[in-house]
Amino acid sequence: LAGDLPLVTQASALLAVAHRLSGARASALGGWGSFGYYQLDAELHAGLVGTEIQGMALRAGLLFTTDLSRRLALRLGVGGGADRIHYVPHVQGIVPAPADSFYVPALSFWAGLDVRLVGGLALTVHLCADAMLEEVHFDIHDAQGSGPPSRVFELDTFRPAAGVGL
Repeated sequence: LAGDLPLVTQASALLAVAHRLSGARASALGGWGSFGYYQLDAELHAGLVGTEIQGMALRAGLLFTTDLSRRLALRLGVGGGADRIHYVPHVQGIVPAPADSFYVPALSFWAGLDVRLVGGLALTVHLCADAMLEEVHFDIHDAQGSGPPSRVFELDTFRPAAGVGL
C-alpha cells in the first residue's frame, strides 16, 4: 500500500555557547540546543489511506569548534533528544484509529562551516543526521483483529539533512 514519502522541510532554531580553549589553534568547547518543527502530509494509495504527520524536534548536545583561518571555522556537534510526533489518519471506507501523539528518542550528529562576513555575522553551512532509536510505522489491522497487520508506511530511522543559516 505504501508509496515513498517525499522530502520533509523543517524550520528550526539552534543556539550554541562555547568557551575558548587555550592552545596554538583557536578552539572552543561548549553546548548547543535546537528546536524545530516539521510537517508532512502523506496521502498514499490514491488517497484511500493516508495520514497527516506533524513533528517537533528537540535536541541538545556538545559542540566543538576550531578556527581554520581568520574568516573560516569548523563546528562539530553530537547530541540527543526526541521528536514529538502527532498524527491524524485519513482513511476512506474503514474506521481509522483516533489521532495520537508520541515521543521518539534520537541521536544527532552535525558538522558545519562558518564563514565570518562582518562583525559577529557569519554564513553557516552544515550537514547533519538524526538516528531515531525506535522504528515508527503505521499499520492497518482488519476489523476482527485476526489477521496480521499490513504496514502502510514507515518513517525513516536515519534522517540526513543540510542547512544554511546566518
